[in-house]
Amino acid sequence: MDEIERIKKAMEGDERAFHELFEAYKEYSYKIAWFILNDRDDCLDCVNSSWMKIHAALIRKNFNFKSKFTTWIHAIVTNEAILAKRQAFRTIQLDDQFVKTSLGALRHDDLSMEEKVAKKISVEKVMRKLSPVQQQIVSLLLDDYSFTEIAKKLDIKPNH
Repeated sequence: MDEIERIKKAMEGDERAFHELFEAYKEYSYKIAWFILNDRDDCLDCVNSSWMKIHAALIRKNFNFKSKFTTWIHAIVTNEAILAKRQAFRTIQLDDQFVKTSLGALRHDDLSMEEKVAKKISVEKVMRKLSPVQQQIVSLLLDDYSFTEIAKKLDIKPNH
């Protein structure tokens, strides 16, 4: 069965045909998501939600065969990854609690090396989701600058 036949069968509700399409394009989808998200878990979530949308769109017969199937997949995965990135930016709060829980532990000598490495990985994952200004703020916090000093250095108003 060729790709067009699989697509048509998936549009008719054939789950096996849809699964074959998914298997053929899951790595392609992951690479698109990775380009935008740079995080394994976020990419897997993005691919999963993208393919749920692709499945629903195929059932509704939204694929019109005017473009290549890969072009259509690319658009859906890209949009889903951008949406995920936007949501991540909205949910990250850079405040005292964040500093105490995520960054403060990196400064303490009473942590084991494994705990420090785990914290560092956790912080790096969060850092990738921050805006450039937020990344600068975190870096300065790690260098023991106070919020007031950071605000002066970056010429921004602290939230008090």
